[in-house]
Amino acid sequence: MYRIAVCDDEVITCEEIETYLVRFGESADVDIAVERFYLGMDFVGRLGEVMFDMVFLDIELPDLNGVEIGRHIRSVCQDQKTQIVYISSKTYYALELFQMRPLDFLVKPAGYESVEKVMKVFLELSSIGREVFEYQSGQNFYRVPYEEILYFSSEGRQVKLQSVGEEKYPMFYGKLDQVLKQLSRGFLMIHKSFVVNIRYIRQYNYESIVMTNGDELSISRPHRKEVRDRMMQLWRKL
Repeated sequence: MYRIAVCDDEVITCEEIETYLVRFGESADVDIAVERFYLGMDFVGRLGEVMFDMVFLDIELPDLNGVEIGRHIRSVCQDQKTQIVYISSKTYYALELFQMRPLDFLVKPAGYESVEKVMKVFLELSSIGREVFEYQSGQNFYRVPYEEILYFSSEGRQVKLQSVGEEKYPMFYGKLDQVLKQLSRGFLMIHKSFVVNIRYIRQYNYESIVMTNGDELSISRPHRKEVRDRMMQLWRKL
């Protein structure tokens, strides 16, 4: 079952999105539980009790705005997994929203087709999250879910897997270009020494990126165009 929150001070917007989510769940044979919130503080308070898989979040709430709530989810709750879909009647928030790594941005009034498209992407990403990277180190074999991988770095002839949390994984012999071939499109080589999980990029510029744990990684000249193109694809969704 997927837990989805809808947070908007307009009752009709909450009702419409909930109706669309229920309709999608029935058509896709997916179990979805929806909770509605009309104030940002009510939603934030609920975050201490429940982990939501996704939130449809209004930007112009009367108490906390959607940007503040997004920062709370990512920074205070240290939650990188909940997918955020912003909804608004305005379209000029791209720079602020990018750092919250939203799944999408919907312009009000959002119709069923828009919600259906977002949900299909969400389910695709959810299935990717269940994929695992497998490798051998010494006599031991390891299986690490994609969603737990922040990035890979090359150190001499060995590769280090940097996890999202506190888990430490042993290094293994290999080359990053071979590692990349084992991974999904959600990973990107930005340097001969770095392959990153795109969903955990917090900040981007032409020469470097910052990951959600604060690590700043260089983008080498041969990879700058590809990285820019991929990041612009994400940017256009906002």
